[in-house]
Amino acid sequence: MQLELDAPVETGKEVTLTLEFDLVDLPPLEIDGRVVWCRPNPHREKGHRCGVHFTPSPEAEALQKAIDAKASNAELKAAMAKYNAARKEKQEALDKAQAELRKVLSVRQEAIAVSSGLL
Repeated sequence: MQLELDAPVETGKEVTLTLEFDLVDLPPLEIDGRVVWCRPNPHREKGHRCGVHFTPSPEAEALQKAIDAKASNAELKAAMAKYNAARKEKQEALDKAQAELRKVLSVRQEAIAVSSGLL
């Protein structure tokens, strides 16, 4: 993801992006990432553009680490169970947020949200 900022951010810096939604009363979404590049914005006198790589969840990292280490079947199954449980929890939260969003959208707004991949 590319961000436009007023000031530069150090490459390698760990960041947490907070996405806030003005259309409805949804809680902010926080996403962890790492700045992978940052340079002056050629279209703004004082602005900068920075690239952010989203970091995987702890469960995804643990599963990948187990795979890379050629862990035992029991360890792999445990890591997969934690990963799947975390994904299920996130999917349930997403489903709930989408249902709440649908309650406040007009049919046209919902159609736009569906066509853009939000719903």
